[in-house]
Parts: sequence; structure tokens; C-alpha cells
Amino acid sequence: MSYGLYDGDMMYYPKVPFFNLELMKIASYYKKKKEIVVLNEKYRPNMYSHFIVRQDYPIRVKYPPYNNVQFGGRAFDGGKYQPLPLEIEATRPDRGIYDFFLKRIDNNVNRSNFNNQKRAEHVRLSLDGKTIWKDFDKQLINSNSKGIIFHDYNLGVINGAKDFIKELLPLINEKPSYQQLGMKFPTVLDKEEEFVDWLSFKHLGNLYSLQLNKYPSKLIYDPLEELNNQSIYTITQTIVDISKEYDYDTFITTGIVEIYKRIQDLRMRAIVFPLIFDRDFFIDKEWLDVAELLQIYCHSLSNQISRHPEYKKEKMFTDTLFKFVKRNTRKRIFPVIDIERQKCLEIFDFVRSQNYELFKLFYEYIGEKNG
Repeated sequence: MSYGLYDGDMMYYPKVPFFNLELMKIASYYKKKKEIVVLNEKYRPNMYSHFIVRQDYPIRVKYPPYNNVQFGGRAFDGGKYQPLPLEIEATRPDRGIYDFFLKRIDNNVNRSNFNNQKRAEHVRLSLDGKTIWKDFDKQLINSNSKGIIFHDYNLGVINGAKDFIKELLPLINEKPSYQQLGMKFPTVLDKEEEFVDWLSFKHLGNLYSLQLNKYPSKLIYDPLEELNNQSIYTITQTIVDISKEYDYDTFITTGIVEIYKRIQDLRMRAIVFPLIFDRDFFIDKEWLDVAELLQIYCHSLSNQISRHPEYKKEKMFTDTLFKFVKRNTRKRIFPVIDIERQKCLEIFDFVRSQNYELFKLFYEYIGEKNG
């Protein structure tokens, strides 16, 4: 029999850098049974006895129906992992099926991500999303890999994950420089202390991301700054969900004031924390507009650091939101900000009428070095 494989994420999201662990295991399993196995660049079920589609990110296309197609992945299972048969789960993945993809890579960042994945172990820590799988070690290929990438939907909710990984990394490679951690999906955390602890892992290039469900407070400014000074990538691979920390009424009165102050405090330290939020959290479109402006403002720091890395060392990112908007909406050639000048003025007028304390901060507050 023949097995055609199809990675929907790689084909429709060409900038998505991650291999699909399940496809690599399926390929390895059936190759050992002397079956024909091919990872396809196109959706071609009619050419194989079986055609397996895996996709983790949102589906943007409609797959034509065929009787021999099997769908799987986060995009189909509603966010709860559906394990493969145990004999396939325990198979060591075949990273070689992605070799053809190298020719599609057109920039150095994606090429580096590809090469890091080729050299790393690819594993799943848990089958139920809660506990460490007892046969976890059967997935490992050798003890000389340059890093390990976990494909669990959220390592943060797996009991004992962090301590287990700390003990595992030296077993993957005896050289500390190769004891690197990557993850396909963000590790989502609620506690700031846990967040700092996860940040202390050596990151596998850009293949590492954390999500904190609150904006960092001054309690962890110092350890964040210490970690950030070690590498330009350390903090930029994190995101913060500001719609998790407060109820809506608190958010639009005192919460957003606190968040804006923290944004400025961290900008003064050249620490980047991109914002995300649930759009449905916002009852009023005007406050959603405010949040989107802050989102752009936070993201702009990454671009500034990229253009002026010397500023990071000198901690020169001191500005007010008003000056940022005024400077970057003057001409439409600036790539950072997507909101027109008139829209920004409307946002400022809205904030002035609804939360004057926040409005004043937009004009005056540049952050405090000591929090």
C-alpha cells in the first residue's frame, strides 16, 4: 500500500517554521513496514491508497472530499490532542521527510529554523495533556541531538513538565551549548515566578515561545532585565494576554492604567512584550481600538531594537505614546504603525473623555527605572 502525507500548515502558512510530529512518526512507522510513504507538496489523495492530512493552525481552504483521506491535528480536534495508535506514538520520527521543503525557504531566519529542527529531537511529553507519558523516551532518536522540540499544545499545564525537562536536557547532549529547548506552541502561564523560571531555559533559536496571562509587574523587572541582557531574542519570544488579568469594568478603569505603566517601565529597559487579547473580551469597540494601538506600540520596540541594537544596550527607548504616534503617523512610509493619524486622534479623544488618568499618561509617562 501507499501512504500520501500532507502538512496543511507548511503548504498554506509558508512562514510557519515547524515540522509536524505526527506526520514524521507516521512516515517512520510505515517505512519500517516497507510501505511507500511520501510527504506531498499538493493535496493529491487520488494518487495513494491512504492520504493523511495534519493541520494545527486555522484552516483557510476547503479540502475536497475523498474516501481515503484521514484528517487530524489541532485544527480538527478542537484543541484537545487525539493520540495516534500507541505503536505509532512510540515511533522515532523521521525528520528527513521535510528535506524537500528547504528549496522553498527564501530567507535566513526561516533557513536557520529549518536547520535547527533537522538537528533537534521532536517529541510529545504527554498524550492526555496533563501527565507525562510513561513511554516518553521511546520517541528519542539519540543522545547527541542539538536541542529538543516539544509538540504539546501547552507544556504549562502538564504536571511536572518543567522539572522533567530540566533533567532531560543534559541527557540529550552533554554539551551545555546544545541543551536547548524549543516548543511548537506557546507555554501558557499564569504566575510571574513560573514565567521567569521558564525563560531561564536556553532557547532553540526562534523556536521557543511563552505566554503570560498578565502583564509583568515590577516584582520581576530585575530578573527579566538580567535575562534580556543575555540575548536579544530572550524576551522577544514571549507574548502577554491582557484580557486574562482583569474583568472588563476593572480593565477599562484601573487595569489599563496599570498595564500602560508597565509597558513603559519595560520599554525603558528595552524589554519587548507583544500583546495579545481576545477581541470578544471588549464590549466597546472604542476600547478595542485603544488595545490595538497599544499592541502596535509594544510590537514597535522589536523593530526598533532590530534597527538600532546599540539602543538596547544603552536603554534608550524612552518615549511617550503621544510622541510615538505623532512621529510615526506623519508620513505613510513608516512600516510599524497601521493606524491613520485621524484614527489615532479619535482614540486619544475617546480616552480623554473616558479615562483622563490614562490620557495624561499617554502624554507624560515614559517609565520608571526602578518600577
